[in-house]
This record gives sequence, C-alpha cells and structure tokens, in this order.
Amino acid sequence: MRQILLQRFHLQDGQIIAREHWWLEELLALNERLIAKLERGERIAPQELFDVESLRLQTPSKRTEVASPPLAAAMRQALFTLPPETAHEPVRCTYCGSDHTAPKSKKPRLKTIVDPISGQKRQIEVLRHYCHNPDCAHKTFTHFPPGVLPHSPYPLQIRLLAVEVYEVLLSTYRRSARMFKVKASTLYHWVASFYPAAAALAAYLGLVRTSGVVGIDDKWVKVCSPSQVPAHGNRPRAVWRYAYFAVDVYSYDILALELYPQHNDQAVHLLLLELKAKGVYPRVVVTDLDPAYGRMLPKVFPRAVHHECIFHALQNASRQLNEAYGRYYRENNPLAAQLHEEAIQVFRAKTQKTARKRFHGLMHLRQECVSLTPKVAPFFDSLERHFPKLVNALEHPLIPKTNNATELVIRRFDQHYQSMCGLDSLESARTYLRVFELVYRLTPFADDNPSSIRSKCPLELAGYDLEALPIAEFFRQLKLPSLASPGEEAIPMA
Repeated sequence: MRQILLQRFHLQDGQIIAREHWWLEELLALNERLIAKLERGERIAPQELFDVESLRLQTPSKRTEVASPPLAAAMRQALFTLPPETAHEPVRCTYCGSDHTAPKSKKPRLKTIVDPISGQKRQIEVLRHYCHNPDCAHKTFTHFPPGVLPHSPYPLQIRLLAVEVYEVLLSTYRRSARMFKVKASTLYHWVASFYPAAAALAAYLGLVRTSGVVGIDDKWVKVCSPSQVPAHGNRPRAVWRYAYFAVDVYSYDILALELYPQHNDQAVHLLLLELKAKGVYPRVVVTDLDPAYGRMLPKVFPRAVHHECIFHALQNASRQLNEAYGRYYRENNPLAAQLHEEAIQVFRAKTQKTARKRFHGLMHLRQECVSLTPKVAPFFDSLERHFPKLVNALEHPLIPKTNNATELVIRRFDQHYQSMCGLDSLESARTYLRVFELVYRLTPFADDNPSSIRSKCPLELAGYDLEALPIAEFFRQLKLPSLASPGEEAIPMA
C-alpha cells in the first residue's frame, strides 16, 4: 500500500499532493479504452463536412430531440428557448423540473428584484407550490416568473448583460462591476455561472460540423496553485498551465479547448483523443514545429495529413541564423543574408516542383556554410527534417500555408487574459475557458475583418442555423432577448 501511495502521491508541507504524471497517464489509458469500446459497440457521432469554398450550408433537416442531461437541459431552457407567447406554460418545480405541482398557498410572498431597464429595485409577488414528484428532495418550491432567479435580486437579463460587458467589450471584473454597482466578486460569480452553457450549446447543436482542416496550438496560462509551488515571501504561489486550442481553419470555430499541466506528448494525445471522441476525424491537421504532434498524430489519426506552419518554420530559421551569425546577420554577413533570403524564396514558390528545386539549391550550400560556421548546422538540419510537412501546402486546395486561424483565436483569448494577470485556481481557469468558448463561438467578427467572415460568428461560418437561439441573437445584435413579462393577474406587482 505504501508503494502504491508513493507512486500516486507525494507529501508537501504535511499535505498529500497528487503526482500529475501518473494520473495523466492513467487518464490517457482510460480515454483510449473508452474510445475503443465506442468504436466496437456504440456508434460515434460522425462529423459533417461543409464546403470550404462557400462556407455556407443549407439549414439541416430537424433531427429528433435527444434527452439532455439535467444541467444542460436547464441551461438550454434558460438561454436557448424563448418563452411561449400563446400556450400556457405549466408551473414546474425549481429543483427537479417536474410539472406535477399544485399551489400551496394563495397568500403571495414578496420578492425583491432589480429592474433590468431602470436599474431600480422593486418588489413582485410570488407563490409557493407543492412538488408531487416522489424523487424530488425539496417537496415545496417558489415559482418565479421567466428571467427571475432564486436567491438573487438580479434577473437573468442583467447577468447576460454582465457577460457582454465583461467578455465582448474585453473589460475587467472591477470595471464591469462598477457599471452594475456590485462587487467585483459578484460579477465574477455571474460570469462563471454561465460556463455550463458551453456544454448545453454543444448538446443543442448536435453533430460537429467541420471543414476537415483543424489547426492546433497552445497558449501558456498563469494559474495560482498553492499546493504546487512553495511561497516566495508575500508573493502568491503560481504555476504555468497550457491551454490547447483545436480550431477549424476555415470557419474559425473552436472544436476543442482544454487545460493541461504540461506541454508534452500526453497533453497532445489527450487533445487528439478528445477530438476523436467528439466525432471529428480531420483530413488535415495544421500545427507548429513541436515534434509532439508528429509523434502523436499517427497514433490517433493515421490517415490525416500533417502540415506544419510555414510562418513558424521561417521564424525558427531566422532564430537559428541569429544564434549562428549574431543579431544583425543580414547587415553584417552576406552569406547569412543569402541563406535567409533563399529560405524565404523556397516557400514563396507557386508549385511544389519549383519549391523542391530551390530547396535543393539551398542544401548545396550546407557544406560550405557549416565548414565556415559550425553553429549554422541546426538551420539546415531543421529545414531538411520539416520540409516534407511544409511543402505539402503548395498547390493543395485544402491545406493552408500557415496556422493563422488558430493564432487568431488565441489572440482573441489573449486580449482579455492579459488584463487578468493570471487566474485564481485551476477550477476558475477551466471555468473561464468554457465562458470564453461560449462567447467566442457566438460573437460576430468585426467589420474590419475579411469579407468572408465579416459580421458573422464562427458557428454561422460553420453552417449552423442560429435563428432559433435567442442567446445567439443577443450576441449578434448586442441586445438582450425579450422575455415575456407576466401579466398582473398571474403575478401582481406590489
């Protein structure tokens, strides 16, 4: 027992801390076993490929409704379903959702709410009801009108507006809270309460729609974690985590977004397994020059074409020439300047035949350059090793030359993350990633973007029908969805 505990945990300051390496390997093995069972038995939902040229699909035929988990169903009802205008909605239990209810008392209670238009507090009358569902643990509940939340005077409309101010306007918690005259911690909890809506949105949309070209990249994130790093004076303890992004290159839609403790093969393997579990089988995967992608991609997607970003390759070549010849090598060394220019011209070719011819001409300079400056050998070795995964984009109608789509999403994430100066905990970091994913997928691109994506959100570019989503209209028009206000007979105003 002691050996097993030492294998999985270690002691630090009298606390038992999990060893992340062991648990990550176990999680990786568990994911592989689960996916193998799904492939042998249950059918994994297939992806839907859309036309890259037009980036538009006709509205798919309505699929049969699938029962959603309780949390996803509740978030879907609150955020994605308009209240009926004519049909009478039955009174449902606040806790279990059952409509087997009955009035408990005719004497109303007073509920204080903040009016979303005027911002002034007012009181409404609400009634208590019985819940006849035998599985409900509460038995009684208070019935609230649409948009009014229990244990809070602020309705759903104000919380949606807080998400807009905080995320869409790239503000901070403190400045956003000042607009609503609440504490910064209160607004933080408002924003964090919407993170399950990302899962609800995925369940609502159903099958994954993708062009088949997926870009993958990562971004380091600073997270406070007292159990991992010893304190240095009064400074908070913090660790660096890595947020991995998997983005559709042509629709800019986020296909996967996860936080991992390290930047290694296991993290890449887990991200690829998540794509596979969602039913995404990419035809092309675009990455940077990290060798972990080359090792893990054939294991999960052996038929996918692996393309490496040409921009990252030229950036890496410039850095290697800088290390070999010095900072101002293009001004001070004619041979180094020639190497730099010829490396650029290799990938400016319009055909693979021309690129290969220029590449071989560049390689003929290897012996002369290495004999004069041995430190330049990594420059030639790196180009030779990565060239097959770089040249495959030339003359190919599907493979992009760079991973700019994924970089665009990371820049959007980084714009707001920089104002936060790190995240409080691993839980808050994962919560923020889900909130960012929800807001990003529904927010239209600005008018100064290329015409192909201008004024469209990533889900619209992927061909999803968003007309039935009130929350999509909220992000598109930057205004709140209209909630049907109950009549005076149903809920008298005090």
